[in-house]
Amino acid sequence: MLLLLGAAFAVLALQLGQLATDRSGTLDFANFYVAGEIVRQGQSAHLYDIKLQREIERRISPGGPAIPYAHPPFHALPFALLAGLSYPHAFIVWGGLNLLVFALILYLLPRTGSRLQGNGFLVWLAVCTPLVAGVLLLGQDTLFFAIIFILAFLALKKKRDHLAGFVLGLGLFRFEIMLPFAFVFLLRRRWKVLAGFAMASLVAFLASLALVGWQGLLDYAHLLMEVGRATGNEANGVTVATMPTLRGAASTFFSGLIPAHFMFPLVLLATLALLGWAAWEFKSVAKPEAPAFDLEFSLAVIAALLASYHMFVHELTPLFLIGFLMLGHEAALPRESALGNRRGAALLLIFAVVYGVGGAVFHFRAFSVVAIILLGMMVWLSQEISRMPTAQRITQ
Repeated sequence: MLLLLGAAFAVLALQLGQLATDRSGTLDFANFYVAGEIVRQGQSAHLYDIKLQREIERRISPGGPAIPYAHPPFHALPFALLAGLSYPHAFIVWGGLNLLVFALILYLLPRTGSRLQGNGFLVWLAVCTPLVAGVLLLGQDTLFFAIIFILAFLALKKKRDHLAGFVLGLGLFRFEIMLPFAFVFLLRRRWKVLAGFAMASLVAFLASLALVGWQGLLDYAHLLMEVGRATGNEANGVTVATMPTLRGAASTFFSGLIPAHFMFPLVLLATLALLGWAAWEFKSVAKPEAPAFDLEFSLAVIAALLASYHMFVHELTPLFLIGFLMLGHEAALPRESALGNRRGAALLLIFAVVYGVGGAVFHFRAFSVVAIILLGMMVWLSQEISRMPTAQRITQ
């Protein structure tokens, strides 16, 4: 497995070198590099000036689609350091950092307490390989997002709630996912977790304020409203049908059947119901030593992913942890038949096929179908939690 993983890393490293000279505008990293370059030039107050963004992006990737940079201001800080390098060199360095982060993920996952058998590890690799490849080849930042969930999970297992909340707050560069996840802890009244989360949020806010000022924050809020109003194909650079979320699924399956002004309240109600379900299931949140905790945490993470108003498939890297916990749970169960007690592995394999084949054949169009697979995982997790003996579950 180590040799196989090493070979995959070598192939990806070679591909990174080739993509570093890409000027077709297909790399998401160009968007990050533009933000870093604006900060490096001392124009932080104009970080959300679309005209300035496009001017710099045309220089580094002339064929780019000119998608506006819509991440929080503090997210641009590390890319200001990379912008000191040429674009090709910055992309290679960024890819190397991502490879190191994935190595750290591999180091940390066994410390969750789960153990995978040979076949389980192969299933896990099938899920991880296309996700890691997608992140590296796009130049995305979501491997860092995955490790935040792993570190928060480990902190919760050690009953260090303040630390877990603070770590989760570090993930606010994907606030559209992290805020729904924090909402689950609010429903469970986990005040220490929320206190740590609020502390990290304050640090992120002050860093953003110092970087762009009040006007920059207002510009960012205006940009978010513009992006949030995207409902069709390629609206404001956003293709809603590619989102593996409740919003993406609703846009794909009910567009034209439900009036547009009804769509938002319906998605909002479904989102609240989903997060409420996750909070209701998370009964062992105060007792992380309970065997059900791993599955309940996984269910809450999937609910947050589905609840996100703006998310794409490369942001599903928390499945590294979720898949590891799901497969570890199944590995500890007695095997009833060829497929007995292996439904979790089957769902993960279906995801791997849809992601890998869908990405290669359909270029990630209409990927909202992944939301159905994620819902299936939630149902499976709920069933497995309910099947556990009462002594292994915490009730309130």
